[in-house]
Amino acid sequence: MRLEARDLSYSYGKRPVLERLSFSVGDGELFAVLGPNGSGKSTLFKCLLALLRDYGGSILVDGAEIRSLKERELSRLVAYIPQAHAAIFDYSALEVVLMGASGSSPTFAIPSARDEAAALAELDNLGVADLADRSYARISGGERQLVLIARALAQRARILVMDEPTANLDYGNQVRVMERVASLSKRGLTVILSTHNPEQAFLWATRAAVLLDGKFIADGRPAEVLSEELLQRVYGVRVRLFPLGEGGKADYRCCVPESAVAEEEPRGLSLVR
Repeated sequence: MRLEARDLSYSYGKRPVLERLSFSVGDGELFAVLGPNGSGKSTLFKCLLALLRDYGGSILVDGAEIRSLKERELSRLVAYIPQAHAAIFDYSALEVVLMGASGSSPTFAIPSARDEAAALAELDNLGVADLADRSYARISGGERQLVLIARALAQRARILVMDEPTANLDYGNQVRVMERVASLSKRGLTVILSTHNPEQAFLWATRAAVLLDGKFIADGRPAEVLSEELLQRVYGVRVRLFPLGEGGKADYRCCVPESAVAEEEPRGLSLVR
């Protein structure tokens, strides 16, 4: 399944936010979108989810313009995982996932045994089946994020859109969530996510794009497009990039603020020049 944007533009009144973006993402890709606050990432994602429909250009999913699709039709193709979700009612984790599994059922319909089996299977696939009967409101932030991913997977959508999925998590949960997300792209799903962490792009993304002032100023393999100069231009701080591996891992990079790097390079690391 392929998502394609052609000359995608969006303005709030007379203020342009996205300007003629064109890109295509397909099966098995983990597409990381980086950019500073206010660069247009959230607006881009709202357009991809058809939450904003008055955009210029077109957004196609397997050739179908998303504005022409009804909400239920779109939910079978594209699923959304927010960066945070506060529980209002005391649902169990399984009930939250069932909200995705029963998305194609009539309104007010009782989830079927098949829906429940699908929801349990997705929790199990993400390694959190033990959370099924626990209160969603009382589990950790990392566990909630995995439950939200399970809910999206239970929709049976093949394209997952994630808005900074690790923004509010501690380091351990960031790693656990990103490892699970990367495994989904390896299963053939299309994953589009935003992140402020260049190292996440280096470690897990198959492709990275940098959004600045409403335009993509870079798009390609992370190790090829995320340079020290580009990151300084985007974030306004000087950084140094160091390789973390050899052979198949040669593209991995560690991103360190230049102000924190001593005159001598860190032991075991060599500067990428």
